[in-house]
Amino acid sequence: MASENANSAGQVKLTIGYSTEENRLFITVHSCRALAACSKDSADPYVSFILLPDKKATTKRRTATKKRELNPEFNERFDFEFSLEEAVQKKLDVSVKHSVSFMSRERELIGKMQLDLDQIDLKASVTKWYDIVAESS
Repeated sequence: MASENANSAGQVKLTIGYSTEENRLFITVHSCRALAACSKDSADPYVSFILLPDKKATTKRRTATKKRELNPEFNERFDFEFSLEEAVQKKLDVSVKHSVSFMSRERELIGKMQLDLDQIDLKASVTKWYDIVAESS
């Protein structure tokens, strides 16, 4: 299982922005591409994320699971009621996971990435592809 970048596990496309009218941070999970397979050439992926440093479930979200798809389309939007000052202090921790069946030995995590929200022009709302990396075993 050699690839160009041993730790590359694919990419996730996100829109991250801030609506000053609504005082909300919003994150749209559009899709993933070129995901690493977890089971017989495929995966049942979903995207989950949390806004750190909050460890509470209040900022944890996940998309629906897409069956047998290495290039899944999600197009799901998640809103968080934060002031812009609060939003830029957050770190977005994204994991793309494989929905493992009960009793399965397949690995669950496909890949992950982290992003400091103060690195983004939130008011402009940025849509781009982000590389996710597999945990090095």
